[in-house]
Amino acid sequence: MEKFNRARVNLKHFGNLISRDDIAGHKFVVTSFFKFNTKTIFGLEFDNISLLEAVSSKKVKDILSESVKFISNGNKREALTKIAYAYEILFSEYVVDHASYRRFWMRPNDIVHISSREFDYSVRQVLYDLAKAIIKSEEKIHKLTHSSKLSELGIDIASHSKFTKLTPIISIFGHNNNEKYEANFMRSYDIEESEMKFCLDYVIECALMFQSKQDI
Repeated sequence: MEKFNRARVNLKHFGNLISRDDIAGHKFVVTSFFKFNTKTIFGLEFDNISLLEAVSSKKVKDILSESVKFISNGNKREALTKIAYAYEILFSEYVVDHASYRRFWMRPNDIVHISSREFDYSVRQVLYDLAKAIIKSEEKIHKLTHSSKLSELGIDIASHSKFTKLTPIISIFGHNNNEKYEANFMRSYDIEESEMKFCLDYVIECALMFQSKQDI
């Protein structure tokens, strides 16, 4: 630890850079230090400590805790669903106009009801293509305003974009005790463990950021 501190002082005060091998060595030493002393002093396993405990919203914390259990059991789909659901709840609790921050998701049939009994095939196809064009335009406008609003909140756009690509879109129905939700997975693939951890950490990071702004 003394060697690590000397390296810190040399970098901070004298601008002396260290090699990648030295960085890896310091990382190992510091991690070992925390693992040993956390157990000795606090009676806790270092690997079990999470910033999740610092999340003040009980509902968000409980949902994320459920996602952690699903991750441990290897149920990635349910874990992602819980993480995405917690993200939606987080916005509903900390952002007044939370609905405008949700991801854009609309189908052609949401714009115009196309009944096979009312129109022949060619007319139905024209209406369908028109609806798709409208949706594409709306989606572009939404992305611009969405990014602007996220930036105002202090959310990193690149991280948010990665999160939305990895998680399902959540539709929420009802209120309070009658609240229900469903997950709409836009793609099907086996998510990596590092990506799963990123999604969980991202929601926790956003929760802590919102909390810090409320404390100001």
